[in-house]
Amino acid sequence: MNIQPRELRNYLKVDGTNPFDNWFDSLRDRKVKSKIRARLDRVEDVNLGYCESVRLFLRKPTV
Repeated sequence: MNIQPRELRNYLKVDGTNPFDNWFDSLRDRKVKSKIRARLDRVEDVNLGYCESVRLFLRKPTV
């Protein structure tokens, strides 16, 4: 299977500000920032990690 890397694009508000960058820049813990950045890098490489199908959680309620 040939997997192509993806480009993450940030949401920009009408006034041109980037809420994600504002939030990310406000983080003080360098370790947390590093983990977030590493995770985003993996997502760009199409490595989404462990995911379960949503269908597993969509069951009819029993009475």
